[in-house]
Amino acid sequence: MDRHSGATFAKGFFTGFTLFIFEPLIWYDFDYTLAGNVDVIKDGKIIKRVNAKTDATVSVKWLSLSDLAKLQDETLIKAKKSLFQQLIHGIGR
Repeated sequence: MDRHSGATFAKGFFTGFTLFIFEPLIWYDFDYTLAGNVDVIKDGKIIKRVNAKTDATVSVKWLSLSDLAKLQDETLIKAKKSLFQQLIHGIGR
């Protein structure tokens, strides 16, 4: 069996090279919308109703998808904090 290492090397180089050329052009966007509603009740009656909404986006390049889980966790924690602050601020008014 004759191995054509020159052709294999050229094919491997071309494949790897094109992956890194096109990598900056391919992005994945993950959009999240968090919504929260709070009813303030006093003596069995709703005296105030507060609604809040937070949008969050995680953008990841094609070859960086391994970082997606970490980025999603960080983004969702920040989005939840933002939503909570909006609700607390709305209740305080």
